[in-house]
Amino acid sequence: MSEGPEVKLIAENICRSICGQTIDKIYCRPSIGKEFANKIIGATVKQVETYGKNIVIAFSTGIYLRNHMLMWGKWRIYDRQQFEQGKSEAPPQSKLKRMILLTSKHTTHDPVIKKNGYANDVSNGRTIDVRNDSRVRLMLFTKYKVAVQFNGPILKFSIENPVNLEPIAKLGPDPLRHDFDINDLKNGLHQRMNDNSTTLIVDLLLDQTFVAGIGNKYKSEILFLSKINPFVTIKDIPPKSMKTLLHQIPSVLNIGYRNSGTTKLVHNTVGKIDNNNGNNTRRWSDKHWVFRRGGRPCWKCRTKIITDYKSSARITFLCPKCQQPV
Repeated sequence: MSEGPEVKLIAENICRSICGQTIDKIYCRPSIGKEFANKIIGATVKQVETYGKNIVIAFSTGIYLRNHMLMWGKWRIYDRQQFEQGKSEAPPQSKLKRMILLTSKHTTHDPVIKKNGYANDVSNGRTIDVRNDSRVRLMLFTKYKVAVQFNGPILKFSIENPVNLEPIAKLGPDPLRHDFDINDLKNGLHQRMNDNSTTLIVDLLLDQTFVAGIGNKYKSEILFLSKINPFVTIKDIPPKSMKTLLHQIPSVLNIGYRNSGTTKLVHNTVGKIDNNNGNNTRRWSDKHWVFRRGGRPCWKCRTKIITDYKSSARITFLCPKCQQPV
């Protein structure tokens, strides 16, 4: 699942490519809302913003598009000329999705594929021509670019700004937005402690009405750097640790945003932080403190990282020594 920092990076890439540009052609699945989509042709893209894990695209004709990618959604930007020539390659299938496609008839009956007369080549997890990919939900064409949304489970057009509608209207503060105020986060935490202080801190961080944009990765990284055991209740967290937590929430999210999802920075020989200038070529296991590092040694104490599947509704990674219960 794309979390707040990654979603913001995706939105910025979309904006760089099509903001200020005129939409001269559009394709979308009928279930998304073709009556709205047709009103976008001839409109310019005014802005692309994020609210937690939501992307909101505003068009000059007063139409809005809200997208939440959940587990599978992706955006890709293609050169229009190459796209029209069939030279644009779709992103790779996940191993699970690939197995499903290779063992089903879905690929040969999808309308996107059928119109071109041949099925996807998914033998290596990629399609030869993105126009024939069954995962395509939306395509926005400008003169020079094509923005394509794959597997978007939530793509909703509206004439009212989604910011004023649920679920965005109920989101907690987003630490990556320009209007973020740490006091809103503090007040929200104090309110939760008064209302239901038996909530596990690991569950609270995933509650988007408390703070927007945190998922499995950032919750694990934030709690590790705060030295807080994920499975303690919020009432049992000492004030000093709570203060650290309130600092780490925006800090870790911003580190992830500035470093393409990497949360553990490295230092060069002169002691300065080297963020690879956006080049994420390091091994996955080197990019994070605990996330997806189960069985590997903790970077701080060398104790083996635990992967916990049972103590809360979602998978959690932690160091049993650095994050001992209070």
